Amino acid sequence: MTYNLSKNEIHNDFDLITMAGASLGALTWKQTFIDHIEIAMSLHNIKEVYSIEHMDCGMYKNTYGTDNLNLHIKNINELEKIVLNYGLKFKGFILDKKGNLIEL
Repeated sequence: MTYNLSKNEIHNDFDLITMAGASLGALTWKQTFIDHIEIAMSLHNIKEVYSIEHMDCGMYKNTYGTDNLNLHIKNINELEKIVLNYGLKFKGFILDKKGNLIEL
């Protein structure tokens, strides 16, 4: 499924944490990510986590020397395992260079 952010298809009822590299950042700074998830569960009763990646990512280039879709998918899958262990739903997305948000 492809989403267009300009059409408000993702609603404004959410907590936001941003980390360089999206899933790569969450895996790199895993305890910080987990702390945020636990607080959001406790205070706001969150039920779902989205990871929104973008292509041409500097964190990926800095860490791996390249940025390609397979690396994003690998890290999104790893992050999904962590999130599912908390009993939360998970969705992974890639923002392509044209601005389309593609659900994995």
